[in-house]
Amino acid sequence: MKLNTSLLNQFISIGIVVLSLLLIINTYVVYYQANTIDKYQRYLVKTDKNFDDVMYDLRLAIRRHNYRITSINHIGEAIATNNDQDFIQVSIVNFCNVSIAKKFIEQSLSYILYMPCRVAVYEKGDDIIIETYLLSKKNDIHNQVNTTIKNIVNAARGLDY
Repeated sequence: MKLNTSLLNQFISIGIVVLSLLLIINTYVVYYQANTIDKYQRYLVKTDKNFDDVMYDLRLAIRRHNYRITSINHIGEAIATNNDQDFIQVSIVNFCNVSIAKKFIEQSLSYILYMPCRVAVYEKGDDIIIETYLLSKKNDIHNQVNTTIKNIVNAARGLDY
């Protein structure tokens, strides 16, 4: 009987250690999720302007706000070409401001993931949708970038900001 009690005590001790480790890991995961910079809010507007006009106005608004386009991905065209068929127009415009990028890096190297900013433009039924992600509201620079991105999207929509 003493041997079984000893074995039982070892299993209980191992169980307590495992449960403690799980509790520590769970606490870390909850802390990380609560404090991660990867919290995004979508910002979406619709317009009845045609796709090409929205793309033109988007590029213009980006330049007016002192950002530079780093790339434009014409996803819809690529799908249409690859499948040799018509496909909806879908593009993603990436843009950056090096002064803002520098400020992000100075605050935290992880913040560079916010640059370049992205705006998607796509057809949905009779509407053209302009959509982006806004940054978490961690500090003034994030709020400033969010305001700028909203202004760029709204200008592309036809609301001049």
